[in-house]
Amino acid sequence: MARSQGPMNAAAKVGSSPASRLGRSACSSHAFTLIELLVVMAIIAVLISVLLPALGQARAQARITQCLAHVRGQQQAVELYAQSFAEYLPAKLSFLTRTTEDGFESEEVLFNRGLARFLNQEFTMPSGPGFPSPVGIWRCPEVASDSERMAHEGYIHHAPNQWLFSTVLINEQINRVIIDSEALTPWQSRFGQANWRRRGQERDPARLLTIACSVNYFDAAHGHRDGRAAYGFGRDFVKPPSRYDDDNRGSHDRLAQRPATFADGHAASLSSRQSDWLTDQATYSPRFNPSGGSVSLYGPEVTYLHWYIDPGDVVRDE
Repeated sequence: MARSQGPMNAAAKVGSSPASRLGRSACSSHAFTLIELLVVMAIIAVLISVLLPALGQARAQARITQCLAHVRGQQQAVELYAQSFAEYLPAKLSFLTRTTEDGFESEEVLFNRGLARFLNQEFTMPSGPGFPSPVGIWRCPEVASDSERMAHEGYIHHAPNQWLFSTVLINEQINRVIIDSEALTPWQSRFGQANWRRRGQERDPARLLTIACSVNYFDAAHGHRDGRAAYGFGRDFVKPPSRYDDDNRGSHDRLAQRPATFADGHAASLSSRQSDWLTDQATYSPRFNPSGGSVSLYGPEVTYLHWYIDPGDVVRDE
């Protein structure tokens, strides 16, 4: 009897043991220990820290691509303007004083606003008190707040080449027009201020900068941020210190690029790093008038901005 019960008892023990072990294993497989949970959370945190910058970079790249399309549209407007007005380029600033029933009034029209009027397009939309907000191709997608980019002439997001576009002052009261076309002093006798700039004057139009996304700075005297209305030097292109502080910002600083257009009509992004602009400094003097004086400039300034300076005008490296 004892012998017959032994194997049965043994079988019962053997048969029950796997089931109990399986139950315990199933229970343990559906539960996380605290360490395992912390490990999973750490992995998720690492993935987020890796993916968020990449996502931010992708968004910044999308905005610069859109901005590049905007400046290309503005350059096309410049070309249409020149075709319509015997190759004369639009003014970077028009200051009009006209007679009215109440006496007279003055109006400043910036480069971009003037082009919008030429195309019969909306330039701004009402934005409440303060400066109006540009719309469409006249606005940089990088600028989130209207208070971020403004000036007394209006809200600025792009700027023309200072040396290529003229300033025009029209006074209807005295029937007088003044054209201010800038060139550095040694070259004024060749490209004087009374000559409204025309397409075709420029040297190497494929490399000559015409329009670019702007740099702005906080002007303590004005109490708000000011956008630059024109570029004159490469040091303006790379956020130079202002007269009041060094709080300079440029569009697309995260990518260190400026969407830009060129005199031959194409568009591309230029570097906004100081190391790329403030280099190859040399002294230049006009060969047609060696006694007229000289000026120290960086190589990229001459290439991209000072179209009236011939590379042969360099007299010595610094």
